Amino acid sequence: MSWPHDRLGNPSALSPRERACLDLAARGLTALEAGERLGISGSTVNKLLASARAKLGASRTAEAVALWVARGEIGPAIQACPDPVEARLVNDRHVLQACEDLASDLRSCPCFADAWFVLRRHIARQGASSVQFAVHAAPKGRLTTGARMIAMSLPDELLGLYGDAGGMEADPFAGWLANGGGWLSLKTDRVPAPNLPRHSRGMYDFASALPDHGYRCILGTVMQDPATGASFALPFGFRSGAADDAMRHEDHYRRLQYMMSATFWQAIQERALLREFVPLSARMREALQDSARGLGAAESAARMGISRRAVEKLLSETRQVFAAPTTAAAIYRANVYRVLG
Repeated sequence: MSWPHDRLGNPSALSPRERACLDLAARGLTALEAGERLGISGSTVNKLLASARAKLGASRTAEAVALWVARGEIGPAIQACPDPVEARLVNDRHVLQACEDLASDLRSCPCFADAWFVLRRHIARQGASSVQFAVHAAPKGRLTTGARMIAMSLPDELLGLYGDAGGMEADPFAGWLANGGGWLSLKTDRVPAPNLPRHSRGMYDFASALPDHGYRCILGTVMQDPATGASFALPFGFRSGAADDAMRHEDHYRRLQYMMSATFWQAIQERALLREFVPLSARMREALQDSARGLGAAESAARMGISRRAVEKLLSETRQVFAAPTTAAAIYRANVYRVLG
């Protein structure tokens, strides 16, 4: 069975409220939670989802989400991420050449670890001392398997501080990046006092400690994959003299960080290099794929030659892998990691 779907119903006929309800369903919100977000009742949300399903030709919400993902309509607009090299969004020849060189080297990377090594080497050429990678695919800012800091290149002394601030499982640094929107710029000896309410204590301690270890400038932005709506960020860290240069020529380095981040994201998405972070068995993937195509547990069980209870267990295990409260949310996050195909 192929996925995404070949048919997409009539998505253009969806009302703004139907689109909003479908988007929140993809993020795992219940009808009541979505209603609170939209200022309507849970029953109204259910009616809007039913109407959306009918217009999309879907029998279940999970199938509707899969159709919506296939169309590339999921997610609120943050900052779309076009092909950074082909779009030539900037006129800075240095930035364009850096992106072309990075894209060329990434084409031969068979796994994420190799791609990460290539990225680190290229950003070092631009004067940056570190890079972090945060993917945000969970509702309410929760950073879990479905939304986490995947890798980083901070020196050992900062890794301890990073761990004290929450580490991989509950990273306030990545959480702030993913939910704050816009640019991240730490360019003073400590996080500016007016912004403290936006940060956890761990984030404040981590950011305040950066200058003590030579980091004086971190530049980054939250970006969005247009196909899934997933937010991601790759902030670059600069030390001492390189930080001075980054601050003096901030517009140039912002363009550089944005374009190189877009180049890296496009490469790993095209090659599905994030799959290795999602431990799905073939059966779990098959059960989720059936749900994406609108099959119920009984229909999936008949097709797979197993019991309905076994299918339900597979879907439950899949939701656990993605830390997703619903199958619809698991389908959305599976697409972020390019697990279904």
